[in-house]
Amino acid sequence: MKLVIQEYLKGISDDCLEIINRKGHEFRKQDINWVVTVPSIWNEYGNEFMKECAIKVGMKNIKISLEPEAASLLLFDDTSIDKKYKKKGGIFMLVDAGGYTIDITLNEIMDKQGNLKQLSPPSGNSLGSMNINYDILNLIKQTISEKILENIKKDNFQIYSNLLNQIESLKIDANHDDSEISDTNFIINLNSNACGWFSSSMCTKKTKFGEVKYNNDKIFIPKKVMKNLILKRISPIITHIKEIYSSFSYRNIDMLALTGGFSNSDILKNEIKKHFPNVKILKNPDSSVAKGAVIYGIIPNKIISRKAPKTIGLSTYSLQRDGKKCKEPKIIDGKRKCKYFDIFKRRGEDILNNEIIEKTYFPADENQEYINFKLYSSNSYNPTYLDEEDVQVLASFVLEMSEKQLSRKKREAIVRMEFGTNINVYAKNKISGKEINVKANYYILNE
Repeated sequence: MKLVIQEYLKGISDDCLEIINRKGHEFRKQDINWVVTVPSIWNEYGNEFMKECAIKVGMKNIKISLEPEAASLLLFDDTSIDKKYKKKGGIFMLVDAGGYTIDITLNEIMDKQGNLKQLSPPSGNSLGSMNINYDILNLIKQTISEKILENIKKDNFQIYSNLLNQIESLKIDANHDDSEISDTNFIINLNSNACGWFSSSMCTKKTKFGEVKYNNDKIFIPKKVMKNLILKRISPIITHIKEIYSSFSYRNIDMLALTGGFSNSDILKNEIKKHFPNVKILKNPDSSVAKGAVIYGIIPNKIISRKAPKTIGLSTYSLQRDGKKCKEPKIIDGKRKCKYFDIFKRRGEDILNNEIIEKTYFPADENQEYINFKLYSSNSYNPTYLDEEDVQVLASFVLEMSEKQLSRKKREAIVRMEFGTNINVYAKNKISGKEINVKANYYILNE
């Protein structure tokens, strides 16, 4: 997988560089600020993985931008959006409806320059328009049988490839408003013996979306069947947006901005407008993410704060708290102590750009020469102990504290966390000056 992504990024960056240098420039890859956009359903590990792949192929100055965040940066400069929706304090939801994913972010406009504050962590799902392609293909399987379709794919892949291209075109046509579709049926050309080689009649098949007719040359899909198929895929998108509206009912959302290739669908637009007020379509929705990424590359701090996706903290020993007992207490200095989740940032709290939080720690006992720190995450807003469910280790590091001639309370370890798309942790022995640095993501690899 890593090799595939690297080759993909290498091909794109090589082509970009060639096009730029055709105009007489002599730029190298390291001279260019690159921005790669990714779906919001990716976690921070995936984003960092993409970044490492980009650096490996020479894209040294690389930034990773979530697709709905990039598109949201374009809204303030979009002349098709009324100025009343761009005022300070205005709240908008950006729905990026693409081919593979639906990505959503909720933002507040903070000033006249269009700087944004994230009001909830970006969310997303795999409900993009490609699912309609899969459903049309399954409809064809139900109509002529999966075996016949598999034989076509096996014996003449060119015909099968043409079929996939027809499906994409048909999907685009079917997503137009009914008034723009003059034909009664959507027709797919497919030479097969589905009705039998000696049959010249029309065959009929009942599918889960409705009745479909076909012969040995064509499949005739009624408009109503196609619309039912599309509405089936749009329904969970509406449900997901409603859930976000419901969870944010204490603030008024002034506008829902729709963008992405799927937003060209009249059916999707009409359905969203039925359920939500003040729905606006960004100008040139197919390219809004790319254009917004350019803005992000130039002004990366335009989103002035984001929401922490997890609660982040360090391990430390503490007396039992709030009447809650831990599972495995340890006797330290004659007292029963628990492995305590010392919180630096809670899930859902604001993370300012380059925000730094610093705390001081001491050895657990007088003879301790090293402090073994572990960085933890949790989906809980207020975890107490490290043995609770959903607490996971993100990283670990060891700081030498060997000045045993000093009392425990005089041997200070300063831990500083810098929050952003990643977490940078710096730990320093205040006496010796020894320092270590650990970089971590909000998520573990196998999540």
